[in-house]
Amino acid sequence: METPATPSNPLRVIIIGASYGGLSAAVNLLDLCTGRPARFTPSPPSHQPTTPIPLELTILDERDGFFHTIGAPLALTNPKYTSPFWTHTSDITALQHPSVKFIHGSACSIDIHSQTLTLLASGSSSRKTLPYDYLIVASGLRRAWPVVPQALRKSDYLDEVAAHISRLNTDVVVIGGGAVGVETATEVKHTYPLLNVTLIHSRSELLSSEPLPDQFKERVLHAVREAGVKVILNTRFDLEEPGSRYVIKAISRPVPSTSFLPGQVLDKEGYVRVTELLNFGDSKRQFAVGDVTVVKGIKRCSSAMQMGYCAAVNIYRDVTGGEYMAMGEVYPGMGLAVGKTGLYWNPDDGIVVGEEALKEMFDDDLGWTKCWEYMNLGTPHGV
Repeated sequence: METPATPSNPLRVIIIGASYGGLSAAVNLLDLCTGRPARFTPSPPSHQPTTPIPLELTILDERDGFFHTIGAPLALTNPKYTSPFWTHTSDITALQHPSVKFIHGSACSIDIHSQTLTLLASGSSSRKTLPYDYLIVASGLRRAWPVVPQALRKSDYLDEVAAHISRLNTDVVVIGGGAVGVETATEVKHTYPLLNVTLIHSRSELLSSEPLPDQFKERVLHAVREAGVKVILNTRFDLEEPGSRYVIKAISRPVPSTSFLPGQVLDKEGYVRVTELLNFGDSKRQFAVGDVTVVKGIKRCSSAMQMGYCAAVNIYRDVTGGEYMAMGEVYPGMGLAVGKTGLYWNPDDGIVVGEEALKEMFDDDLGWTKCWEYMNLGTPHGV
């Protein structure tokens, strides 16, 4: 900044997106600007506080809360998990702080030269322009129903999912053998064991679009069948003739939520081109994290959270004159919950299968508790 932040002229940071990357950036930046080590710092030196910086943190999201996206196959199948997996912004305890403001609305445009965001708040017919000193884009990907809910308010989400679950009383066909299809089919079978559940995939192997070892894909196929799901490969399902079966289309061609950004910072598919510091547009004032970025390999919530931490640290160090942090490569790998079995693969550990693997990766709630506790979202800030 040209001038130091003061209580009357605080550091203005806007985060677009309140999912894994955005919330991670928010809690870590709030730590640093209130004189605490960032919570993701390895073995944080509690005796070495940071330099406090007056902060005005605005978090903008189309939803009125945080939805645990990786838990969607469970939230949309078992009503026990539906409500807990959507947390209203007022219930994210760690961000109930005078420095933090939530806006329920959508980004319309960004001017990276004047450093302004134009937004449309939910329920409003007029656009509003906000200036910023730093911006973090964590807006994620747009995915179709029922891969993720389409509702933007929790009350509408609960109605949307309740209607969906009420139809899980007949034979079920899940179309699409990617990660979402695999977990959806096996969650339905696990929750409603008397239902006949069929998973149909147009290719010769499950997870066909993922850069994973063939042996891992074969183990996943075996686990899905062991879970009681009938698997049909090399077949396309006729959506026009579903019969009496309830069809769940688990095929998603995600689109990055970046239409508000200038085209010169995007690749041809709409993803943000970032440096190793996660900034974009030839400026250390704008950052992007999570699924909207151009990265190699399989995108996961763990890497999104680490990117949020990296962006928060780099904003703080840009203000205080510290050494920047490079994100490094996204670690390759995949983990899946298949009924009562967990499967994961990474280059170091190879393939691991079993109930212990499920517990280690997801507990019994598809990672909800692990993500919530990792970001420490339920503890008042400063405790």
